[in-house]
Amino acid sequence: MSQDVREALEEDLKLSFEAYCRTEEDFKIKLALANRAGLTIQDLSDVINVGKSTVGDWKRQGEEARDRRRGVRPGGPGEQRADG
Repeated sequence: MSQDVREALEEDLKLSFEAYCRTEEDFKIKLALANRAGLTIQDLSDVINVGKSTVGDWKRQGEEARDRRRGVRPGGPGEQRADG
C-alpha cells in the first residue's frame, strides 16, 4: 500500500476511534443526567437491561465526563474536599 493511502487509513481509524469514544461518553453523560432528573439506578438498570453496579459505574463516569467538558476541576468551587 502506498504511503499516502496508509496515512489516510490511519487518520480515518484515529477519527473513527475518537468518535466511538465520544459516543460512549455521551451515553454515560445522558445516563447521569437521567439520574439527576429522577430516574434511580434501578430504573436505569431496568430500562437498558444492565446490572445496577455497571449502571452506577457508568453514571459516575458520565458525571466525571460532564464535569470535564464543562471545565469543572475536582476540588473546585462547589466541591468539598475530603480533608475538610
